[in-house]
Amino acid sequence: MHPQTIGEFTVQSVIEHVAPYIAATEMLPSSTPEALAEHMDWMAPTHIDPATGFLIMAFQSFVLQTPNHTILIDTCVGEDKERSSPDWHMKKWPWMGNLTALEPYRPIFIGVALVAMFFAWRRIFRPVEQCQTGEVCAVPRVRTAYKVIFWAVTALILAALLFPYALPLFY
Repeated sequence: MHPQTIGEFTVQSVIEHVAPYIAATEMLPSSTPEALAEHMDWMAPTHIDPATGFLIMAFQSFVLQTPNHTILIDTCVGEDKERSSPDWHMKKWPWMGNLTALEPYRPIFIGVALVAMFFAWRRIFRPVEQCQTGEVCAVPRVRTAYKVIFWAVTALILAALLFPYALPLFY
């Protein structure tokens, strides 16, 4: 789906899977093959697969962008679930790989992460003299633990920042 704009809102689809899934008569039990045949001119090939008679289903999430917010709406099909259909039993979807709709916002996510890290650094690495007696920042073991966690998170953020640039080296 191409992004759709409705007033100040933009909606974009993040496709997980699109394929013929279920017989139309199974999904719509009161329908008949004759009734479906009457509508085949507009239903095939985008809504129904003419070869199998299966309805084409799209499993997707949506990104809703407002002037102030970006909202991810997940339709919750889910992975690794016990299901009666062999095609769906313990299914794995490439959901995160399809999340390219958020790529234009990567600089914003990076900026937010860096600002948050700056404020965390200011709090964690402030002189011990600025801590009040009894505050957690005055306890040496807590200060050390916070510093270790800070550097671990910094390493993870750097890995996430550099990953798109290093990935082409592996294929």
